[in-house]
Amino acid sequence: RALTLVRVVRRDEKVVPRQLQAGSVRLLSMAERDRGPDDLLEELQDAYPGDVLAVVGRYLQRMAGATEVELLLADYSELSMERLDDRGQIHAAAPVLIETSTPGQCYLTQQPIVTEGIGGFEVHVPVTLRADRIGVLQVGLRGRPTQPEISHIKQVAATLAYVVAVARRFTDLFERSRRRADLELAAEIQWELLPVLAYQCDAFSLAGFIEPAYRVGGDNFDYAVERESVTLSVTDAKGHGLRAALLSALAVTATRNARRRGRGIIDQAFAANQALGEQFGGEDFVTALLLRVEYATGVVRAVNAGHPPALLLRNERTIELRFPASLPLGMFADSGYDEQPLDLQPGDRLLLGTDGLLETVPIGGGEPFGMDGFVRLAESTRELPPSVVVRRATREAVAYRTGELRDDLTVVCIDWRGS
Repeated sequence: RALTLVRVVRRDEKVVPRQLQAGSVRLLSMAERDRGPDDLLEELQDAYPGDVLAVVGRYLQRMAGATEVELLLADYSELSMERLDDRGQIHAAAPVLIETSTPGQCYLTQQPIVTEGIGGFEVHVPVTLRADRIGVLQVGLRGRPTQPEISHIKQVAATLAYVVAVARRFTDLFERSRRRADLELAAEIQWELLPVLAYQCDAFSLAGFIEPAYRVGGDNFDYAVERESVTLSVTDAKGHGLRAALLSALAVTATRNARRRGRGIIDQAFAANQALGEQFGGEDFVTALLLRVEYATGVVRAVNAGHPPALLLRNERTIELRFPASLPLGMFADSGYDEQPLDLQPGDRLLLGTDGLLETVPIGGGEPFGMDGFVRLAESTRELPPSVVVRRATREAVAYRTGELRDDLTVVCIDWRGS
């Protein structure tokens, strides 16, 4: 069967009827055709959190003839994804493994993937907030999608990423969907402290990751993007469990408070040192590395409070950065902290970690992962983006351990491109 499209034209314009296969093109009313992403965002803002995917589904059905829409959210450890239905409920099917599935490859590569099945086609597009990977939007279509249709679905997925990120402030729906197991209380405290796990702009790309995801407590990282600079910190609290989580929470909150009052990284270290000393009496402490990088010059100012070395990858070289260390935060009220300089060049990469990575040893004994392992990891992932590097680092540590980690570990990767 065929349809003939007839449109009203000016007298001097030719009319060319076009024959279209029924079902290959969906005819939209003028009201529908005028609705776009702005209308979708308005609908999403007004929707109940559990109906967010239903709103996206109705929109894509109107605009692209979608037959099915699913949202797959990555779990905290980025090993699998859970399917959410249009009521915001976890699908009964087993989790989708990231390493071995088509949606997982979309998630890892951050590229759209189109597959053909018995009932039509499936489009998989990443749901990502800047560089922070949240999951995958899976859309079923009867016909093969065109490039403009794929671009439109990508735009919908980008809108959905912002909605999901904001929604965690007023609903537990999406957070609950990301958990393969219950978080321990210490891990709950830590995940609430973490910033968005990845960020990119013209000057740099940044990503961080913490392992294990469900029972960590002492490690943390934080950053703040300003107009002229970015400030970054990596911290590691003494011990494990709830007490370490409380130490970490106080250290991160104290540095944030000083930073938001316009204080530099030296004053941030002093503020954290004072707060920890007052509350824990010098019995416990937190190691920290605080950095401030200026966009215009690439100049880094670093404060090292007893933290392990970092790595600098420049051209074909891997350089161990041992910033002169002051005492860890919280040990003594009169501890002094100084800035150490470093000049970054476009193309440089910084890798920061905690001692949980360096001190990982195989079950049954053996040599620790150490700086040699850290260097091997850095060199083998040199061409990969930061979000993949930090994930690979934690996976390699688990593999080296050949089992559950004894200590939590954090890895942060920064690619510097310059202003």
